[in-house]
Amino acid sequence: MRTIKNLMWALLPIFALTFVVGCEKGPEDEPQGPQVVKDSVIKLSANKVEASLAGGDYTMIYEIENAHAGEKISVEAAESWVHSFNYGITGALGFTVEANPTDAERECLVTVKYRYAEDVVFTVKQGAAVKAGFALENITAT
Repeated sequence: MRTIKNLMWALLPIFALTFVVGCEKGPEDEPQGPQVVKDSVIKLSANKVEASLAGGDYTMIYEIENAHAGEKISVEAAESWVHSFNYGITGALGFTVEANPTDAERECLVTVKYRYAEDVVFTVKQGAAVKAGFALENITAT
């Protein structure tokens, strides 16, 4: 019994050391590289763009509050029918919406990104073709 007690006292420092070392932050837990402070704000002129059934070119007006020199926005569209983003004019984001060939309405989320700001999302909504409730026939009178 005394041997077990002595063994437990001998192992106690090893257990304590394991506990302390196991709870320390490892290098993988710490942020890597310089941290970016998100001190800018992206403001959009609208949170939704209504696109026509035929599609076309559209523009979203934006403003970056507390802009950083040399930084530009980037954009990602969730659907491939919204594409060809044009960043050429500061404060205006141009893009193309393809024609809707289906008879269903559709939506696409577009994410505007800026290194020093939280991402902002707007929606592109596009209507569907309306099918007529009748059919035309060419009838010849006799």
